[in-house]
Amino acid sequence: MPRTFTIGISGISSSGKTTLSRYLRTIFRSSLVLFQDDYYLPDSSIPVSSSGLQDWDCVDAFDFSKLGQTLDYVHKHGVLPPDTKTITDDSPVGEKLVDDKFVEEMRARVAGAGLREDIKIVFLEGILLFQQGNIVENKLDARILLRAPYERAKQRREARTRYVTIEGFWEDPPGYFDKIVWPNYVKEHKHLFVNGDIEGNLKPEVLDRRRIHTPNEMEMTMTSMLEWAVDIITDELKKIE
Repeated sequence: MPRTFTIGISGISSSGKTTLSRYLRTIFRSSLVLFQDDYYLPDSSIPVSSSGLQDWDCVDAFDFSKLGQTLDYVHKHGVLPPDTKTITDDSPVGEKLVDDKFVEEMRARVAGAGLREDIKIVFLEGILLFQQGNIVENKLDARILLRAPYERAKQRREARTRYVTIEGFWEDPPGYFDKIVWPNYVKEHKHLFVNGDIEGNLKPEVLDRRRIHTPNEMEMTMTSMLEWAVDIITDELKKIE
């Protein structure tokens, strides 16, 4: 059985999770990415909120059982199941946010860190990985939480036109961020923070026991975020015996 190390990368919608994961995959040798969005239920099965809108940002919109089974397979075999299909990785990457030269510098930093070469690194990214009772979180070895202040998160989300889904496309209706996205994020993450303040500090026990890392700054360029994440992950990998 191959040795794997799984890192969950979570956070509010449009915080940079997918982009960061793709960059990390190019920097760390022998790594792969799993996207939570590939485990949405079919469009017709997405729950409808009390406001009458389909709720794509709630726990019940995802097939966590299937996601957990996929992780188990990866941990056992070191590769994705042969029937794995991705709608996320096939979506456009968008504008380049990090200079190629900097990416090469990060590759060189990792290559010179003396990390074990027999470890398969698995990056799992998605909006809901650290909520209470999540069966998937127990399968993670380390965790990264990306944050963004309300106004910035709203601006980014509303700048996106549409999303690829299992059965087609989804486009946010007016007011979707305030009615669905932000309330769900607060509900599922406030237990991680001191006094429930999601723009404040993580609880000490969250940092120590659950090994959740989050940047000190909520607004970072992708270049700064990438360097921070590379250093965090490198430190975590050095702890492997």
